[in-house]
Amino acid sequence: MRQVQGVPSYRSLADVKVAVDLAIVVVPSPAVAQALRVIGPNCLGSFALPSKAFATFSSAFDEEGALPDDAIALVSQSGAVGTFIYATMVACGVGVRYFANTGNEADVSVGELLGSLAEADDVDVLIGYLEDARRLGALEDAARRADRRGKPLLLIKSGATAEGRAAPESRAICCRRVVFPLIPSRCVRCARSSAWSISACASAALKMPARLHSSTR
Repeated sequence: MRQVQGVPSYRSLADVKVAVDLAIVVVPSPAVAQALRVIGPNCLGSFALPSKAFATFSSAFDEEGALPDDAIALVSQSGAVGTFIYATMVACGVGVRYFANTGNEADVSVGELLGSLAEADDVDVLIGYLEDARRLGALEDAARRADRRGKPLLLIKSGATAEGRAAPESRAICCRRVVFPLIPSRCVRCARSSAWSISACASAALKMPARLHSSTR
């Protein structure tokens, strides 16, 4: 056994003398099996509080102590923005039960994960952050599934302001072109600040009326 930055490390699983709760396998992309779904690359990973599975290296968990747990799922294409939303919510006393950062989305998208989590019985509120909009079908499906289950879906989309459009073009598609066509306009609320989105998340966690919110950067 060796230590890497103070953490016990092993050359092989066979060298580990206790039961292993979680194994994260990192391989070059050509080695990924065709049938294996992939989150990423270029992502912080994911966590699930019910199973205590933390497959992430997000700095949001650097502080010790119990994590607040509310029936909220957060899926973000950006690791930095997702971590910011999570950390801000925790600072406000609102917890997140499921978190995933999809990164460059070579396979699994924000929309796919939101759609799946919309069907989870232990999730009441869904939050998504989008940087591009290559898979509108999955996002539309997530919105309809959330609506069918009566769960608020709050979307934050980059690219509506001049500052947002200054980002790389593939990650700066206007919010109104992406979100508004998906559902009736009466269900959409478009805000102009990240502060609003955090407030909306907290309000939704407190059982505010269900609707789909759209916030922009």
